[in-house]
Amino acid sequence: MKLFKRDVSVSIGPRNGAALSFSTQGNTTNVVRDTNLKISFNVSKDTNVEENTCSVKIYNMTKESFNAINAAEDLQLLLKVGYVVNSDTIFFGDVRTINYYREGSNTVVSIDAFEGLYARRKGVLKKLCTWH
Repeated sequence: MKLFKRDVSVSIGPRNGAALSFSTQGNTTNVVRDTNLKISFNVSKDTNVEENTCSVKIYNMTKESFNAINAAEDLQLLLKVGYVVNSDTIFFGDVRTINYYREGSNTVVSIDAFEGLYARRKGVLKKLCTWH
């Protein structure tokens, strides 16, 4: 069932590379791997010191698409929601984990991302590895 042309698109790719896009309506401008998918998400944003988080589930993504994103390092996730003619970015962050599993007859790719995760990791590593 089309929900008044509502659209959710998820783009995932390495920090310095091309992103792959997955969409509920097929409305993407990046390299499209799978369209007309069921995508659910939960974004948590607040003013606390902790990172903002995003959890995305993409249902029935092809195994080839999963392998393509799972093989890369330093992945970033861009989540846009809205309508086919007008959508906005509600989350942009670094991927922490990707899991592929079965849920009944569906395959599910679960992605957890955090804003600032890459910078936090690199900042801590840089601080620990600085020699005087």
